[in-house]
Amino acid sequence: MSTLMTSTPIIPPELVDIILDHAHNDLFLLTACSLVCKAWFPSARHYIFYSASLDAQNASIFLCSITQRAIFHYPPLYQPNPG
Repeated sequence: MSTLMTSTPIIPPELVDIILDHAHNDLFLLTACSLVCKAWFPSARHYIFYSASLDAQNASIFLCSITQRAIFHYPPLYQPNPG
């Protein structure tokens, strides 16, 4: 009984970084690259979320988002002892 083994070529991380460095201004391409494989995701994420800005238009949305997330997704820090 013979089994066929397929080998996936592995691209060195340094080469992935060079490829993504050339695509740093193309959000669509970076998003696609982040889905290629798990190894590409951290490098692509670095360029996708390189900067963030808050202004009058999006600051209130951001504050509501983190407030709701804190209320609904995180357990309370203090739980009284039932006694």
